[in-house]
Amino acid sequence: MEKKKVKIAYKIIAIAVIVAIAVLYEYFASSSSNKVQTALPSIGEKAPNESFILLNGTTENINNYKGRTILLWLMTTWCSSCAQSTAVIANNMTFFKNHNVTVFEIENYEDLEQSGLAIGPFINDYAHNSTGAKEINGGLSSKGLTFTYNPKGYLDIYYLIAPNGTIYYINGSPVVTINDLKDEIKSLENQSP
Repeated sequence: MEKKKVKIAYKIIAIAVIVAIAVLYEYFASSSSNKVQTALPSIGEKAPNESFILLNGTTENINNYKGRTILLWLMTTWCSSCAQSTAVIANNMTFFKNHNVTVFEIENYEDLEQSGLAIGPFINDYAHNSTGAKEINGGLSSKGLTFTYNPKGYLDIYYLIAPNGTIYYINGSPVVTINDLKDEIKSLENQSP
């Protein structure tokens, strides 16, 4: 009878130790400083300085474009609205050029773990090899750029970054929001001295 009580006591202690380890693990995992960012950068905030690689192989970062207005569009090459949006961006490149906006169409890091066309052929195919297609700065996102600017894993999201390096406007799906984007660009231009 005594051996049975000892076995039960050991089982209870073992269960208590396992529960204590699980509770401690959960506590330290949730309070870790290595937590993944889940909030988007905000309008008015300084644009985080992350890097991307242009199709010509040049590594760039956001701060390289301080003093210029940039449209940073993070997108996926397997999304149909991104394909339509590429055509819309290409068809509006004259507007962007006239308003001194540098356009970056950047594929999310590893295409958000899906399989799609490479970014260069994607831009050419969906911009229909137009003149505007040649003026879009296509590229690949670093892991840091995607996880900073697109922590929620949206198929596409864009940022209008003002010459002073702050985020002026955020939206997605240019095929639907192009007119709002153009209005925001005009508004930003009117605010500049």
